[in-house]
Amino acid sequence: MRRAKPFVQPLSEESMRRQLAKLVEEGKLPSLENLCAAVLESRKIYANRIRRARREARQKVAVN
Repeated sequence: MRRAKPFVQPLSEESMRRQLAKLVEEGKLPSLENLCAAVLESRKIYANRIRRARREARQKVAVN
């Protein structure tokens, strides 16, 4: 079966390290505090939806 191409090409480790170094040099890398705050905010928004989807998926699973 043929797979669709992803929207974004996966990065090699070397390429990712180069991009990270560039962001650090330019001062565009967010601080750990800002990153954690963004993760927490997104978890607040989506956590209930994820739990509901998992619960519904469990209910739809056929047991032999």
